[in-house]
Amino acid sequence: MNKKIGFTLVEVLVAIVILGVGLLGLAALQTASLKNTQTANLRVQATFLADNLIDRIKSNKEGAQAGNYLVTEAPSMGASNCTTTACTPEDMAKMDLINWYRRADDTLGTTATEIDPSTAPSAATISCGAGFTACPKGSLYTITLFWAERLTREEDQKSGATGAQSYDGFAIKTSITEFIL
Repeated sequence: MNKKIGFTLVEVLVAIVILGVGLLGLAALQTASLKNTQTANLRVQATFLADNLIDRIKSNKEGAQAGNYLVTEAPSMGASNCTTTACTPEDMAKMDLINWYRRADDTLGTTATEIDPSTAPSAATISCGAGFTACPKGSLYTITLFWAERLTREEDQKSGATGAQSYDGFAIKTSITEFIL
């Protein structure tokens, strides 16, 4: 009879080990789910930001066609406050870009330039054809957003092996949106 009591105790210990392994797997699944949700959220926010800038550009066609929205980094402060005073299409574009870049930095969190300012891209670039300084009607505008996402240890090791653009545990993600003016 004593053998049966000891055998039941072993069964309980085995069941506890199996339950523990199952709970660890569930915790890993939850962690991966949270990371993927954060990644998807940043991509959606990048899309919303690009749509917002498209609306700003389309509402200032004169400034857009003059090339005032073609930038590779945020413009410096000092634009007129076009909400209270009349301003030129160039001033409107500068104010739009200052506000939009501020919103992009706030929304996308860590930017690539905060991680490695010497080689990482700006938060966004806006272009219109190769080397154009003005964008005539019908031109294809390209808005490219960059942001940084923290990598898991495994992703960081893979990015180093594949030559992907990563900086000290962060990966630079990109969203490209194109539209015709």
